[in-house]
Amino acid sequence: MNKEWIFWAVLVAVIAIGALYFKFYSTQTISMFVSINGSAAAGTTYPFEKVILPVTVQNTGSGAITNLVFDVKNNGNSSVAYQLSIPAGKSVTLQYNFTPSKAGTYNISVVADPAQVYNIADRQNSMNATAVVIANSSAGAAYSLIPRGNFSDYSQNNYGRGGFVASSFLFGSYGLDAFAPVGNRDTFVTSLLNITQLYIRNVSVASASYRNGTSSYSVWIQGYLSPSVMGVAASGRGYKVSNYTINGTAVTVANMTNTTTLCSWYQGGWIKSVVYSSASGTCLGIYKGSIRTLNKSPAYGNATYFAKVNPLNSTLLGNFSGKFNGKIFYSTLLQNGATFVAPQISINSSEDSRCLGVISRQNGTSFCSVFVVPLNGFITGIALIRTTAYIGNYNLSVYTLVNNSRVFQSIPTAFSIINKFNISGTSASFSSGFSNTCQFNLSFPCSNANFYNGTLVLRVTNKLNQSLHLNSLSCYSMGNPVPTKLNQSLPALGSMNLSASCYSLGKPLGGIPLNLQLSLRLNYTAANVTKTVAGNATINIFSS
Repeated sequence: MNKEWIFWAVLVAVIAIGALYFKFYSTQTISMFVSINGSAAAGTTYPFEKVILPVTVQNTGSGAITNLVFDVKNNGNSSVAYQLSIPAGKSVTLQYNFTPSKAGTYNISVVADPAQVYNIADRQNSMNATAVVIANSSAGAAYSLIPRGNFSDYSQNNYGRGGFVASSFLFGSYGLDAFAPVGNRDTFVTSLLNITQLYIRNVSVASASYRNGTSSYSVWIQGYLSPSVMGVAASGRGYKVSNYTINGTAVTVANMTNTTTLCSWYQGGWIKSVVYSSASGTCLGIYKGSIRTLNKSPAYGNATYFAKVNPLNSTLLGNFSGKFNGKIFYSTLLQNGATFVAPQISINSSEDSRCLGVISRQNGTSFCSVFVVPLNGFITGIALIRTTAYIGNYNLSVYTLVNNSRVFQSIPTAFSIINKFNISGTSASFSSGFSNTCQFNLSFPCSNANFYNGTLVLRVTNKLNQSLHLNSLSCYSMGNPVPTKLNQSLPALGSMNLSASCYSLGKPLGGIPLNLQLSLRLNYTAANVTKTVAGNATINIFSS
């Protein structure tokens, strides 16, 4: 055992001595020069543009360099490592590239043999560095490509990728015009944005319809997309596409119809595009400036209102403003954990005071909360609730997209958001647009049916000429009755409020009642005889 231990100890020592000898005595001395062509990125560069830096390694020694490691760092973090072999007197140029996601200074350094395994004559020549400055791109201002004129409708949206995805869902699933990705519902650009959404980081959209029948919209995109994306997509659609160079800028023009043209170009960190539908001009007139465009955002985009509609400590995904059918609106889209909230202010709008849902009143303000039915009519595990209050000339609404299990918790939050708007004026009252009904038989008239969080509440009158003992009440939509114990006495001609948990196939009934059909079974005892009377209830609204 001792001899074996001695053998391994000697072997390790020999290997260590050999390594040291190789490093200090047997390894050739390497001479080299490393350079980075920082001027390759000397022009103005914006976020999401690829930066390419040539890194040249020159072997100035008399022997070949074999398998030497070169480490490139970006702001001190190792970005990529190369392993090079270079003959004596030769050089190799590497194309190091990266795509910055935000503005700022990026310090790029390259170091040969970072572990210092080889003998390098002058290590100062084996490293180099440069700084790349990424400029701030301008704020999204798609409105600046909208021709001036007498608008009939106008909208503008600004959002990041998460905002685009969420607004597309609200518009596509529920038909909410205020959240249309492109205000005029253009399918070409909307489809393109949907397909490329993973590569999009910021979007600015403006859309206008004019009283003379013309229309236009502008879309600015920022992200990991090729500047030619609009032209490629238009060509794929079969549109006639032409390419021009105007004042040094590549401009793509697509003829979408006889009177509708699309222009697209890259400028200032944005892929800019404008679509113009007119019998008397094309989008090139907008690009060249012969068609006068807006020089500032219309008044509907007042930042004061955007501040008012972001009362939560949430992530801002996007903001929206515009004018539809004479109604001016402002809205934001917020994310708070797994919940999406969209507060909205509309002014000078007359609305129906009938409420097809929950009517509540708090501190003098009347609220209506309704379940927004998806366009396809299918109820899923996600619910969109709209809570509205009419105060003065303002229609204040909050859309809340939540899991079905959190519907009732979301309504008080919506009240709080509307109150934080701090709008003064008289609150209009709501009246129910629906009614709930219940019935048993002539001996047991039923009224005041209501439904809350899986529980049915109703009022029953005893028309029999004798007192009763109420044993149980069953409420179910499908399956077999599941009784809720009552154990209450009801005198002759007396009335009483009863409540029972409702079930479907033996499981508690939850979610939102929309024309909910319930079967009822009232079990009672009169004169020592126990009987059950059948009934039913129809629930269209639920209580707050």
